[in-house]
Amino acid sequence: MRRFVMFLVRLLNHTPIMRWFRTARGLRDQYVDPQVRQLRGVIRQMERGEIDVLYLGDSSSTFFGQDDADHRRLPEMLEAELGRRVTLLAGPGYSPELYAEFVRLLATLPQRPKAVVLTRAVRICYAVHVRQHPEYGYRRSVETLRRVPDAQHHLRAFDRRNRRTPADMERFRALPVTTRWGRASTVGGFLDQVRGRRGGPEVLERQQALFDYFHGEPVTPDHPELVHLRILAERLRDYGVPVVHYWPPIPVHKGEQYFPGEFAGHVHAAYDVCRAPFEEVLGGQALLVESPFETPDDEFIDSADGSEHWNDAGRLRIARRIAELLRDVGL
Repeated sequence: MRRFVMFLVRLLNHTPIMRWFRTARGLRDQYVDPQVRQLRGVIRQMERGEIDVLYLGDSSSTFFGQDDADHRRLPEMLEAELGRRVTLLAGPGYSPELYAEFVRLLATLPQRPKAVVLTRAVRICYAVHVRQHPEYGYRRSVETLRRVPDAQHHLRAFDRRNRRTPADMERFRALPVTTRWGRASTVGGFLDQVRGRRGGPEVLERQQALFDYFHGEPVTPDHPELVHLRILAERLRDYGVPVVHYWPPIPVHKGEQYFPGEFAGHVHAAYDVCRAPFEEVLGGQALLVESPFETPDDEFIDSADGSEHWNDAGRLRIARRIAELLRDVGL
């Protein structure tokens, strides 16, 4: 048996086979909506009573570092700490608008989880490079879900319109972007500056462009995207189960190295604007794990890449804190 397993491992690691799997997965995702497909699976689990904690996650809940000693993702750590069944409904850039549709449909089922864990990064709530992205803006997924009145209706995952085209990306690259430090004026201008950054040395100009692109957009209380935070909060309130939530970490200390005396104040202001509509609705009914600014540099997978991803030490600390709060509400 062990020899057979090792044979399968070698086979799956064979380059042509891996290439075939990537191609097949890419074709599937062009025509089958992964968000709808995931939700269908969660609905089936919910109907069978198999979910204790529903984890509405983003990339902070799915990433691990290749250099981590512990490769478990955050929900796996949480499940081990809590001793309860945790079901993840997640994807990179999942937004309050998408979560709100998930909760609306799940609320039409008689079954409920015992609690919800929720995450949403600050920039995901409003930034052009996320919300308008042809893939990670999830416009087609949201439109598909909005056409479905309740979870008893068929959720159609196959949709040939799900395919993204080169023209979509060109339109995305041409979008104007206004940022605090103005390192570029369009999405494409930023992407050209940060190309080749991953794995390379820290070049100040490129790092400034990266952090300006990710975190430099200003946001005001009247930003149209913020309405989705309020809608999500209202639907979670009406869902009637405890909510434990967190804002994934922003590498503030690194940002201050690139924009001394400016970066921290800018991202704090954006956070205050984004949390207001959510907290005004849920208030004390939702338990906050921590703000995005409490993670030290040594708990990021790579604090210089600008993204909101904990390493294994950070994930374990957060998993334990989430488990503690969930126990406080009766799990």
